[in-house]
Amino acid sequence: MNRDRRPLNRHLTDPVTVGRTYELAGREVYTLRELVRMTLRLMCKRRLLIPLPLAVAEIQARLLELLPNPPLTTGQVDLLKADNAASGTLPGLQELKIQPKTVEEVVPTYIGTRAPGPH
Repeated sequence: MNRDRRPLNRHLTDPVTVGRTYELAGREVYTLRELVRMTLRLMCKRRLLIPLPLAVAEIQARLLELLPNPPLTTGQVDLLKADNAASGTLPGLQELKIQPKTVEEVVPTYIGTRAPGPH
């Protein structure tokens, strides 16, 4: 994982890039459902995914925030209200001469894969 960050690290102190804003995102856009399905597949798990209206998620988050370590917060629900994708109007990885990796390439390195069976 450290090897993947080196190309970006050199730009943190480069006078040409310091102070500029870059959109560090790949080309593909994913829904939350797609990302959850990918994660479940990599973990060899099956779960029923039920769409939840944001209003219901907000109520749940307010209640869950009463817990010491809430699994969902109102801040997280707020983040779900807006798409999180590159606008394409700012310089990005290409201008930094960094070849982006796909989510499919990177996510398995964070999650790993498990053999089927009870976990």
